[in-house]
Amino acid sequence: MDDLVRAMRRLSGRYVPYLEPYWDRDDFTGVDTWLKSGVIADARPRLIGLLKSRFPQSEDVVLTDSGKTAIWVVLKMRGLAPGDEVIVPSYCCASVLASVLRAGCAPVLVDSDDQFNISEKSVLAALSPRIKAILVPHLFGLKAAALEAIVDLGRKRGIPVIEDVAQAYGLKLESGALAGTLGDAAIFSAGLGKPLMGPGGGWAIVNRRMAGAPALETEPAEEGRARVSEFLRRFTGAHWRRGGAEIAHALPARFAVRKRQLPNFDLTTWAETECRLRAMSPIDAWLAARQIERIESNIDLRQANAARWRKLLAAAKIPCVTPPDAANIHTIFPLLFDGKDAVRTAATVRHALEQGGVATEPCYTPLHLRVEGKTMKRTDMAVCESFWQRMFAVTCRPNLSPGDWRRIESAVARAGAAVARA
Repeated sequence: MDDLVRAMRRLSGRYVPYLEPYWDRDDFTGVDTWLKSGVIADARPRLIGLLKSRFPQSEDVVLTDSGKTAIWVVLKMRGLAPGDEVIVPSYCCASVLASVLRAGCAPVLVDSDDQFNISEKSVLAALSPRIKAILVPHLFGLKAAALEAIVDLGRKRGIPVIEDVAQAYGLKLESGALAGTLGDAAIFSAGLGKPLMGPGGGWAIVNRRMAGAPALETEPAEEGRARVSEFLRRFTGAHWRRGGAEIAHALPARFAVRKRQLPNFDLTTWAETECRLRAMSPIDAWLAARQIERIESNIDLRQANAARWRKLLAAAKIPCVTPPDAANIHTIFPLLFDGKDAVRTAATVRHALEQGGVATEPCYTPLHLRVEGKTMKRTDMAVCESFWQRMFAVTCRPNLSPGDWRRIESAVARAGAAVARA
């Protein structure tokens, strides 16, 4: 029934989209011009210059087609060999596994702390002579609390620490420096749902000298146009048209998940498909640079939206915990439910929001519970296993309109009433 409710809302067009690019008019004009001409000048050099000015400690910047390829680039530049192990939190995006596997390395999955990010205790439990890198994501735009401790550990043990800042561009550390400056390297993304949202693109920031960057392929021109056009169909324009595109995308995606559960599923082939090892296209570089220049104002809007969500949830007496404001840019706004009926309450609230026309998103299933990562668990996973089923995310994007908020307010009141009846 929930799938039917979501589908009908999407097709009606009367809903608040979870994702929508936060572009200005000149961004749309520039993309339209590029689609017609295929030409946009000096985009990649401009982005590299902008990144070097924002990350003055960096020794190298490598532009890639995605954050996945950026992870592969860093592992290769660090000289990791086939079979070397890389610590990865189980509670994160499955694409991270694809990057590590694509590099010929072995992911080692560890647990989270109580704020969703990687646990220092779990990292210590997983250490062995085979560990050659540690990946520390700043999930949801929230600073990883264990970052400094893990970086210190890595320096003492000679293990490089890679910050995954895909969801946290613009996040500031206690020192005032940007996230991505503390580790030996950092990776970023400008793809779906990121602080710099576009059709694709990513990059690696190298803070401690490594080998030269490996060669990357160039995306064919027609393939790039098709990719950008599909992005526009899914995330811009009339909501009813977008809803149809969203459903059309979701069906094959679900089929792909089921296909991975078949006995002949091959991790290596999957990783090659997920991580394509391409350079960043000019249009993605151009869009990323423009969004970097206004990231501070977008973060301010996200933080204001987070405060507004908290006020609405409290007024509706919805029993959930939301992420802290400290060291958080609120790229993703998860609601975590407490109590013995927390899983059922989360489902009740999510259903009511969707009925009210507010799109929601599930949060991650821990990788050790998925087909892709079922053999990679190294430590106890008590923390991430305790929370993942009782949470989901609501939109906190900076371009929520007054009309969006009216629908959100009505849907949250509906959700509060549903909880009171349960």
